Amino acid sequence: MLQRRPQSIDPATLAQITALAQDDIEYQTDLAQQRDYYEGRQFIALTDRLRAFLGGNIGVTSKDFKRVRLNIFRTVINAVVERLIVSKITTDEQGVEAPLTNEQGQVVTDAHGQPQAGVVKPTAVWAGRTWLHNRMDARQRTIYEMTLRDSEAFVLVAWDDAQQVARFTLHPRYIDEGVTKQNGYGCLAVYANNDPEQPLLFVAKRWVETTYPQGSRVDTQRMTVYFPDRIEKYRGMPNSWEPSPDAGDPSWPIPWKDPHTGDPLGIPIVHFRSTAGFEAGEAVGPQNAINKTMIDLLAAADLTAFQILIAMGWDPVDADGNPLPIEPGSWMGTTNKDGKVVVVPGADLTNISEQVYNWIQWAAMATDTPVARFITSKMIAAEGTQKQQDGPLLHKLRTRQSELSIGISDLFVVARRMHNAFFSAPRLDTEVTLTAEWEPLEARDEDAELARAVIKVTSLGVPVEQVQSEIGYTEVQIMQWKADRDAKQIEEQKQQAAQLKAMQQQQDTPQNGNLPPLPMKG
Repeated sequence: MLQRRPQSIDPATLAQITALAQDDIEYQTDLAQQRDYYEGRQFIALTDRLRAFLGGNIGVTSKDFKRVRLNIFRTVINAVVERLIVSKITTDEQGVEAPLTNEQGQVVTDAHGQPQAGVVKPTAVWAGRTWLHNRMDARQRTIYEMTLRDSEAFVLVAWDDAQQVARFTLHPRYIDEGVTKQNGYGCLAVYANNDPEQPLLFVAKRWVETTYPQGSRVDTQRMTVYFPDRIEKYRGMPNSWEPSPDAGDPSWPIPWKDPHTGDPLGIPIVHFRSTAGFEAGEAVGPQNAINKTMIDLLAAADLTAFQILIAMGWDPVDADGNPLPIEPGSWMGTTNKDGKVVVVPGADLTNISEQVYNWIQWAAMATDTPVARFITSKMIAAEGTQKQQDGPLLHKLRTRQSELSIGISDLFVVARRMHNAFFSAPRLDTEVTLTAEWEPLEARDEDAELARAVIKVTSLGVPVEQVQSEIGYTEVQIMQWKADRDAKQIEEQKQQAAQLKAMQQQQDTPQNGNLPPLPMKG
């Protein structure tokens, strides 16, 4: 069946994509450096002597980064990412009375097996299941890590017909394969007037498709452009793109509209941005200085850190003329009565080694990262001192949470449109606002929280369910635990009743086979 060719291709759109990809070559080069440094592929200048004992062939410089480096670059980013944890997605909708279901979609029952009813927020329940199906408890870290490292990241939202759920797929920012040795893969966001604060016009995803027709490798550039109301697929190369409809597509471009209302479904790619730019951008210089200072330290240690023995009046060789080995526990001597040995002590390398710590402290100040993340010490900072040191980091974390929350909310807005368009169940309210709720940034004293909870229940008479809600447990969890407690209590009551009945029967049963005495006649 022949594919219906498009009536026209928008040359302005294709030209804009090509121009933007070429105009930000400098940014792409910096972006590639950020990715390399995060992975430890950093600038290292080794001498042939250092390569000889650090491993590898002399003269091979492309692998030097694997031999010696102190990667503080990754630590700067991880110090932020590890505290960014979304606990749940909340909504501002009004709850409705309905049977409660757990995260697996199973109805919660009471001790008698009857469905438990409660106040249910349909959009919040749907968001929780979507989060769970996408394994976002674990995968969310990768999104934050990429966003902060690259200053931006993309998440494609696609509808899974088999599972009837929206799927989230992370994509990096596009880097042209001519800039680095990377494969030219990623997304590019295009805004009105090239201003990220203006409306998003479309997102282009580019990659290289490798096929082996007749056993020969063929690389073809592919591009898919996502508009609010359509999806256009191309193949070829810049300035010579041609439409590339997939087999079975009834039309090109592919309509992207709600089949019930005819409204555009919106761009199905969410653009995560960090307005601060590269999170560890200020650490590039200190990182290079640290690596260089470590090389200097190794070189100085190799040349001057051990003592040197100078033979005076004799040649320090053995009977075969070989130089005498100098190692711990060895003896050396001479029959030359005028011979002697002068010992030159090794140099003190403390000044050089301290420079490594100095550069680490400068990197910590430049990136608002607590120096304790880089340097360990037996001394433990007081609580007030620790809070003061964490102050700049906490301020930075709150800013990152605010920006990432926008992307997470947008994810669920796009997913909700797809759910309403492709799911057979009742439609979700599109006016409901979805918000990411984060774990506390500062460390929680769980023992203290538990102690306060116990006091509320035992001394103040606060219901257990209320305290559990204050701690952060969901209504479904609380109702499930209450049902479990009730079921256990009923089971214990049944066991006690059975034991009491058995004891009464034992008392009424004759002992040793003797019948009870007959009543006396009057």
